[in-house]
Amino acid sequence: MNRAHTGGCALHTLLIAALTISLPALTPAAEPKQASSHPTRCEGQHRGKPVQPMRLQAIVQSHGQWLAHREKPEYRRADLCQADLRQANLAGADLERARLEGTILRQANLSQANLAQASLAGADLTKAVLEDSNLAGADLRHARLSNANLFRAIGDEAALYDAILTGAQLHESTFERAHFEGADLASADLTNATFVDTYFYGANLHRAILVGTDLMGADLRQTILTKANLQQANLQGALLDEQSSTEPCW
Repeated sequence: MNRAHTGGCALHTLLIAALTISLPALTPAAEPKQASSHPTRCEGQHRGKPVQPMRLQAIVQSHGQWLAHREKPEYRRADLCQADLRQANLAGADLERARLEGTILRQANLSQANLAQASLAGADLTKAVLEDSNLAGADLRHARLSNANLFRAIGDEAALYDAILTGAQLHESTFERAHFEGADLASADLTNATFVDTYFYGANLHRAILVGTDLMGADLRQTILTKANLQQANLQGALLDEQSSTEPCW
């Protein structure tokens, strides 16, 4: 894969990208679609309450049965909206399509968990471990993921509108065609991550580490890239404008 080399300078990278932009990107770009407000209504029985480990395990097991046999009324979709699951051990849990809106998952262990198409809007995942997790198609609008571990996480087509990912670790993660419009990724580490055709319109990547990051076809208009490290990043076909970066990088 051909990469645009920057020598550590974001401004230099943007100039290279402008020269190597692919033909499809030369067509007028549509404005990014607006994200709807994240849902706040929660009628779950665990709202505002901690869930004991054995009860949580039972909920996860029942949810797994619901995924396999949705026609059977004895199995129920996991509804843990606004529950207090801080430091919970959910490593390897299958929570596909689970309801976790506004759930407190601070420092929770979700490594290798399946959260595909899960509803996590407004959830608090500060310092959570999401290493090798599956977040494909998940709703993470307004979620808080500051200092979260997202090493090798897969989040293709996930919605992270206005999410907070300051200091998050996204080494070797894959978020193709994902939505980060308005998200705060200041000082986040995206080393060797893949963000092909991903939307960063209006996002904050100040001081972010984007070494070797694949941003081919990404929408970086109105994105703050001041002092970001874009060494060996691939910006071929990326959408950029004069407001994508205005200051020298490190």
